[in-house]
Amino acid sequence: MLTLTGEKTSIKVLDVKNKKAELEDIPLYREEDTGDELYLFSDLIKADERRIAKKYGISEYNIFELALLYADVKQRKKAIRQKFRFNKMLFYIEKKFEEEYGEDSFLFDEMGAARAGPIPVHLGEDIKDLNEKKYIEIYLVRDGKKISGSKENWEKFKHTASIECILTRKGHRLAKEIWEELDIRMKEIIVEVKEDLMYIDTELLMQKVHDEYPEYRKNYTENDKETFEEFLM
Repeated sequence: MLTLTGEKTSIKVLDVKNKKAELEDIPLYREEDTGDELYLFSDLIKADERRIAKKYGISEYNIFELALLYADVKQRKKAIRQKFRFNKMLFYIEKKFEEEYGEDSFLFDEMGAARAGPIPVHLGEDIKDLNEKKYIEIYLVRDGKKISGSKENWEKFKHTASIECILTRKGHRLAKEIWEELDIRMKEIIVEVKEDLMYIDTELLMQKVHDEYPEYRKNYTENDKETFEEFLM
């Protein structure tokens, strides 16, 4: 049986590019039978996530938000249309990571159980922050044409336009570096999820979540609707 010692340690490792890195603030456990001090694999993953966030001056949540936008699924451009796809993609990435690496292995945003399904609680704030830092651009698409993503334009065209989010050149450079920090399986999962949900409509998406994660059936009762306020809180 393992018990927390209340102490933390740092270890030196090789990252995915075989470069030396240091993982900090790893909680130590004691094995009661032997007295050996150990640490958990899940805590190493979270420590590496903190390392990446600190290295690039972003939050831990931003890592997978930017990686998701960067992931190449052979669409014409690396963009995500409509926030409901963005938030459900992040939800699915979290679930797939848990299945692959174990629960509590990543520093993910809290998933709120809204009427429109599981939603990362801080995604709106994160998108606004990334937009203000010029890592992403928010705009409207109407009849296949790009329109400035202003509140005024949204009020004018909201019945015929969609909101789209894309990496800027600055954001693309950052996301590329972050992408290279992730292990192969993480990247495969992100691409698989993005391919699966890229063009799904709201009704099919709700049915998919109900079928695969039935614990959300009770609260997930409405199709997601796009609003400007939700994308730029």
